[in-house]
Amino acid sequence: MRIAFQGVHGAYSEAAAEKHFGRKNRFIGCYNIADVFSAVERGDVDFGFVPVENSIEGPVTQTYDSLVNGKLFVHGENIIRISHCLIGFGGRKLRNISGVYSHPQALAQCSRFIHRNRMVEIPFYDTAASAKHIKDEGLKDFGAIASERAARAYGLSVIMRGIENDRMNYTRFFAISREMEAHDGKGTKSSFAFVTTNKPGALYNAIGCFVKNGINMTYLQSRPIIGKPWNYIFYAECEGSMKSRPMSRACEELAKNAKSFRFLGSYAKAKVRV
Repeated sequence: MRIAFQGVHGAYSEAAAEKHFGRKNRFIGCYNIADVFSAVERGDVDFGFVPVENSIEGPVTQTYDSLVNGKLFVHGENIIRISHCLIGFGGRKLRNISGVYSHPQALAQCSRFIHRNRMVEIPFYDTAASAKHIKDEGLKDFGAIASERAARAYGLSVIMRGIENDRMNYTRFFAISREMEAHDGKGTKSSFAFVTTNKPGALYNAIGCFVKNGINMTYLQSRPIIGKPWNYIFYAECEGSMKSRPMSRACEELAKNAKSFRFLGSYAKAKVRV
């Protein structure tokens, strides 16, 4: 299979995609998350694999926007522990590094380390790509925040490990596809997007559809509707499968009362030891 991910060889997304699909596949790096969605929509790849939420910095809004406003579905999810390293040229010490390149999320996840060492932050489009950049450009006074995997990929050295603000640093990823997944059984989650009517109690009533049917809503995220300032689309996740009568009944009730409703798939919940 062909799987698109955001970044270059050595990226956390690549490692997570290999964990989810297995290494015996072809993994194709893309510049940004929108490019991953486009590759799947065009049929250039079988699946995409994108970050959706970090346990420290919260939601990856580009993924939610592409998902709720697009045509693709959630096929599955996976979670990996994120352990950031300061990497650079061999022989360089922490005191030699004046600035760091990395993805904005990684910079935020390591903000205490960066500020404590008075480093200049330089945002880059990908963690592993930032490592490749300093190597290609010969930036010996700069480091990159990326994985140990990225250091090995580009012939760099690990100057310091575990520099994230919190060791309980996890990122959740979605596998996305052109076909809707209809997984069933224990440990199934379902995702959907909806827009409520603009009247008092509309969101309360929407959530109430699931409460009434005994379904646990585990996640709710609002995103602005492009072209309609101060109007929002909601992304939600619940425990259970669309194949179950309670879930299908709740979704039917919500669809009747919402301005728009789109089911995004039922899939196996990721297992992780925290």
